[in-house]
Amino acid sequence: MQEINKDSQINENPTEEKCLDTKNIDDIYIVHKIYLGVLLRTFSFDNHFLIDLASNSHKTLAPTNEYSQSIIRILKVNNIITPYIALENDSEKLKNKCLSGQIYNICIHDSNVSKKELLSNLMFPNKASSDLKDGDILIHFLIEIQYYEAIEFMMFTIEKFKLYTFDVDERFEILFFHILIYYSLSQLFNFIYMTIRNIAAYKNKEVGKYIPMANFIYKGISDTYEKAKLNKWTIINFNRPRELPQTELSKIISNDMLVIGESSFYEVITTELLWK
Repeated sequence: MQEINKDSQINENPTEEKCLDTKNIDDIYIVHKIYLGVLLRTFSFDNHFLIDLASNSHKTLAPTNEYSQSIIRILKVNNIITPYIALENDSEKLKNKCLSGQIYNICIHDSNVSKKELLSNLMFPNKASSDLKDGDILIHFLIEIQYYEAIEFMMFTIEKFKLYTFDVDERFEILFFHILIYYSLSQLFNFIYMTIRNIAAYKNKEVGKYIPMANFIYKGISDTYEKAKLNKWTIINFNRPRELPQTELSKIISNDMLVIGESSFYEVITTELLWK
């Protein structure tokens, strides 16, 4: 299992207060390019390469808040975005936003295109080719996004059945990554939903009895997965709830980079599909 969002992918240089080193777009790690494109699609920015991370947006950056914060942190630590220091002639509104750490420089360039073209290419990238050296990274990256989508769906279902939520530990990450190797995200949704529904029914029957929610849910999903694989069960795909709209991150990887569409993003993941 290859992990994308780990410190091995992060430069250890401290975040600078301004763009001391503007990077060429071709030198940026492909996942970081996608993160930046998603950030631009989610928040407002101007033609001076300033992005407002506090801007009101009806778009959702990533499936979970933790993942959204991780995206911003990785871009900051790698100096791809850096805090903007207000100039004397800047407006008071801009100065106040700078003081609260809301305005950031975008520290990239491409000598072959204009700023506007560069931003457009980041926000709506071309389809990745089958011989792209980063092809394997994109496949693992797709699974990583699906993992967070599964976590989001799990918490949504827990709240729907009026159970209490919990902090997701690493065993869920390992389990979900393994399930996604054998089954689709929609089939994982099935495992999650059926497990939580059964636990809710048990809780209603055993009123007042303490249930270690994280342990029960983990064991239920794990047991169902092992039985399904061993007995070759046919697992029905569960649809993503309409209350959970597709995030900008899943759109940019499925609709632009891999061009598989929303339905395929949840239903299938094969090398043949991705590079057809």
